[in-house]
This record gives sequence, C-alpha cells and structure tokens, in this order.
Amino acid sequence: MHLPYLFINHLETPSLEKTALKLSKCTVLGIGYWAGSHSLYLKSKGQEEKSIDTSVGAIEVCLLRGLNQAHVL
Repeated sequence: MHLPYLFINHLETPSLEKTALKLSKCTVLGIGYWAGSHSLYLKSKGQEEKSIDTSVGAIEVCLLRGLNQAHVL
C-alpha cells in the first residue's frame, strides 16, 4: 500500500469502502486505522468512532488530525 492512499479524502475512497461507511449506523471501531481517513469522514457526519492500532506513529497521526478517540493497542 502506498503512503498517499492512507491520506485519501472521501471523494477518492473506493466504492466498496464508501458503501461500508454509508451503512454504518452506530459507534464504529476502526482497527489498524493508519491515518484515520475513514474516521475523519464518520466524525464529519457526527458519527462516533474509535480507532485502535498497534503503531504509535499511526495513532499520533490520528490524534494530530483531530481523532481524539485513537488509542495504541
């Protein structure tokens, strides 16, 4: 996976992923969330999300992007 893909905006998201995001109706737990692009979209729609990852760097990026519910496993 190329690094720029981790920072795509919703317009660039593949259709299958857009469908999954559209169907989510409750709190979403993102596992292995890299840069948190999907969480940012859900947050912009007022949906609660929580992100976990084993990478300290990935969680730091999520926190810098305003995803306060991002935690290192």
